[in-house]
Parts: sequence; structure tokens; C-alpha cells
Amino acid sequence: MAYSSSSFFKISSISFFFLTASSGFSNWLFKINSKFPNLYRGSRTITTIKIWFKCTNVDMARKIFNQSTRTDVVMCTAMISGLVLNGMNNDALEIFRRLLKEKMRPNSLTLASVLPACAGLVALKLGKELHGNILKHGLDGRLHLGSALIDMYAKSGRLDLAHQVFERMFERDTICWNSMITSYSQNGKPEEAIDIFRQMGMASAKHDCVSISAALSACANLPALHYGKEIHGFMIRSAFSSDLFAESALIDVYAKCGNLVLACRVFDMMEEKNEVSWNSIISAYGSHSCLKDSLVLFREMLGNGILPDHVTFLGILSACGDAGQVDDGIFYFHCMIEEYGIPARLEHYTCMVDLFGRAGRLSEAFETIKSMPFSPDSGVWGTLLGSCRVHGNVELAEEASRHLFDVEPQNSGYYILLSNIHADAGKWGSVLKVRSLMKEVPGYSWIEVNNNTHMFVAADGSHPQSAQMYSMLKSLLLELRKEGYNPQPYLPTHPQTTKCTAHSPLSPRVRRTFGRERTWHEGAEGEGVAEGTKLHVSGECGWAQGCRRHKNCTCQGDGLRHEGAEGDTKVACLQGNMLRQGGAKGKEDAEGDMKLVCHKTMWLGTRVPKA
Repeated sequence: MAYSSSSFFKISSISFFFLTASSGFSNWLFKINSKFPNLYRGSRTITTIKIWFKCTNVDMARKIFNQSTRTDVVMCTAMISGLVLNGMNNDALEIFRRLLKEKMRPNSLTLASVLPACAGLVALKLGKELHGNILKHGLDGRLHLGSALIDMYAKSGRLDLAHQVFERMFERDTICWNSMITSYSQNGKPEEAIDIFRQMGMASAKHDCVSISAALSACANLPALHYGKEIHGFMIRSAFSSDLFAESALIDVYAKCGNLVLACRVFDMMEEKNEVSWNSIISAYGSHSCLKDSLVLFREMLGNGILPDHVTFLGILSACGDAGQVDDGIFYFHCMIEEYGIPARLEHYTCMVDLFGRAGRLSEAFETIKSMPFSPDSGVWGTLLGSCRVHGNVELAEEASRHLFDVEPQNSGYYILLSNIHADAGKWGSVLKVRSLMKEVPGYSWIEVNNNTHMFVAADGSHPQSAQMYSMLKSLLLELRKEGYNPQPYLPTHPQTTKCTAHSPLSPRVRRTFGRERTWHEGAEGEGVAEGTKLHVSGECGWAQGCRRHKNCTCQGDGLRHEGAEGDTKVACLQGNMLRQGGAKGKEDAEGDMKLVCHKTMWLGTRVPKA
């Protein structure tokens, strides 16, 4: 029985779209195209182009577009959005230029489709021109255009302009609010993201899983445990507690705020788990230096039929670096590429450089950088430079710094780090030369105690409790020296100058002293104390470079790692209290309260008796 294209396909374009999209078989669609060449007319041409793009067959979509006898704004808009969807931003702009060349007038959907291409290419100038066109034709009141402009400015590094667009919008839907929350959260402004989330609630806007996830991501970046708990309560009241992505973000918040117990509890109570959930809990254990637990969870993930992705292996490689397990890191790096066919990204190579650098295998770290299939960024070279400082490799430090000064010449931290390395080697002429090239901006760090944030800079005397902090710090340093601790100054001083004293410490040292002093006197019951640092260089890794009594001791965050005769690992805080042994998550006190450990492995979150 013979069929013609007119008799066989008497269905609407919408029905045709869902019929073909639901099948998902691009080969079948190709056969239909070959048998009925007159099928693609009018709206069906546009629908078919969209289907090919969704099947990631860009060549076929382009072929249909080029063969079309009639090209209009709607068809060009479909091509632009499809190309952007497949990451072909330059091609999308070419279609837009063709549209303008043929004297077609772009509508609001066309402009909303081309703005993401500008964002992807960070083409701020073109984005501003499109914004001018929007204002010129009075389209600035359209919600979808406002959201696209916010996203474009934010991804181009102009959060101020994104906020201006947001403030001038007469009407805001959930997508507009989400765009602002996500933009602030992803651009290093978590406080502003949480503030926008709060304003969204006061404006009676409807939250969705994107709003919750973005706000939780901001809480994790602060880190702010009390905000995370408030949002957790809101999720329970608003029936968002069963959303996979929101729950996964909640795991990340609790882990980064030092509360691994609650992170595990959220994971265990999840009714359904996907790869994002497993990645969150694997990374949570990894960030707490619990490599064995991370690997156990990885095997459980595979046992549940969920395949790992690049994020899974990123968490495992990071955990291997924190635990100092170089061989395990190498194994899982090759396993990711060879067994699962996942290409290594820049982040994975950075983890490998950090892994080799921590172990003192700097030549292998440098070879890893040279073997990268793409250009290393400042994070990779900065990781290598930090390792050179720890292990005193001047030659390799100069090589890394040359690349860093080309990539980020304005970052004074790299100059300080290189000058410290030269000072350690006694090359004082090189120290003065490097520091003369630098425009120094003071670093700072902060700590949150009882929902109040306290900020410190080096040799800070402005805090109301400065006298108590420096007194306690001096006592701690005296006790440490009795145990054989030899402090490494922030910047090694010239032999003819005065040595560093306890009254000129790094801001993290002051911050941690304050945290210990406050939790002792105020008794922060059950709450993890959140810490943060924005420093150019970490001279000392925590408080001590290693234990002078045991040759197997190495620095682990703010504590000392000691490998016993049987290979078990013990991490102790300054007072000698056991933090972790083997794969333990924490330690319960006599009253059954879990002593919480922050991500820096320091006993700031324990409940301490009042003096």
C-alpha cells in the first residue's frame, strides 16, 4: 500500500513533535526524511529542526535549515536556540548576523535566545548592544528578556549591571529571582545570594528547587550553618524535603560547615538517590579526610547500578590528596579515563598536581602539568608553587611563578609566595626584587561564633577582644615550643632584623585563637564553628609543620598526622585529643554528644565546660 506525505502525516505539528521526540530514534527520523522530502514545510520544519537539536544532530538540523525555501524570524530563532543548546555560540551569532543582514527584525524570543550565546562567549560589548536594542524597542518589560540579561551580565563578570537590571524590573517571576540568587552564589558573593533569597520570600514569590539549591550552595560557600538549618526547616515545611537536588545541596552544606553527622543523616533519609546525591556524600567524607569511607560509598554507588561521572572521581581524587594516598589517587585517575571512559578535566589534573605536590614528588607534578591536553590555568600553577614552598624547590617555583605572573599579574599572593621561597633559601636580593614588583592587598580571614561573624587581618588590634586573644596565643605558643614546635614565620626575616613574635601573627592564627577562646567561655553547644580565609599565601600549614618527636608525623590541616607501626592513622589537635582514628567520623564525649570537627580538622565545634 502506497502512502503520500499529505495522506500519511495528517497530524498537527505539536503532535508530530511529541511523537518523534518521545521515540528518540534519530535514525528512524532520518529514514522518514529520506522517504518524504516534502515533509518539512512551515511550522513542521521548525519542529523538526528542534528535534534534531535535541538529538544532538546539529549537522542534520543545519541541513534542513539550509534547504528551506523560506526562512523567517521563527526559524532563525529555532536555529539560534538549538546551537546555543549544543554549545555552538559562535555559530548562533552567525545565524543572528544573517538574520539582521536579510533585514529581518528580531523579536523578544530571538533576543532571549542570542543573549546566552553572548554569556557563553563573555561578549559583554555585544550583550550591551543587544540590551540597547531591547530598550530602543520597548521590550525591557518582558520577563524572559530580563532573566536573560541578568544571566548575561553575571557571566560576563558585571554583577552590578545584573543587579541594576533586576532592580528595574516591574514584575519578577521565579526565574528572575533564581537568576539573581544563582549569579551571586556562583560569583563569590554568598551573603548577597542569601539576602536575595530572603527578599524573594518577603515578596511572596514562589520558591522552587532551583531557589533552594542555589541558596544552600551560598550557605556552603560562606559557610553558614545556621542559615543552612533555617533553609532545611523551610524545605520540610514547604514539602521540598524530597527534592533530590535540594537534598544533595543540603548534604554539601552540612559537610562544609563541619557537621558530617547531619550530612550522613540527610543522605540516609533520602527516599531516592541519584548520582548527584552519591557525589555529595562521597565528597563530604573526602573533605573530612575519611578516604576509606569515601571508597566504601563509591563501591556502594556502583552496587546500586549508578555509574560515576567526573564529579565522583573529583571527590575521590581530592580525598586521596587530603589523605596523602598517592598510589590510590593514581589508580582512580587512570580508572576514570580507561575503565569508565571519562576524559580528565582541568580540575582532575589540578587534584593530581596537588596529590604529587603534597607527597614531595614535585617532578611528577610538573610532568603532569606538561602532559595536560589543554593549557593549565592559575589554579594549577598556584598549586605547584605552594608545593614548592613546602618542599623548598626554588628552581621549579621560579618556573611556576613565570606562568602565574603572565596569567594573573595582579594577584599579589603569588609574589609573596615566591618571595617567601627565596627567603627560605637565603636569597635576599631575589626577595627584594620580587616584592618590588608587587602591589600588596592585605588578606583577611573570618570566623563565625554563635551566629556572629568576626573578621581579622594580620597583626589585627581593632577587635574588642584583641588583648585576650594575643595573651592566649602567646600561652599556646609557649606550650607548643615545650613540645618541640619551631614556628615558621609568615615571611622569613633577614638575619639582621628582629624575629617574628606572637604579636605579629597571621590572621588565621588570630582567628583560631579567638574561636577557641569564645567556645571555651561561651560554650557553643553542638554548633560547628564556621571558618573562612581569603589569604594570598599560607606560610604555616595550620599551627605546626610537623611533629619533632615522631618521624612519621606530617601536617594534616590544623593537626598532626601520625602513622603508627601498624599503618593506622591518628590525627590529633593541639591539645593531643584524638580527632580521628582510621575511618572514624568523630568521638562521643561522656554525655553522648558528638564532638563535631570542622573541615580544617580542628576542635572548634565541641562543647567545652565553662572555666
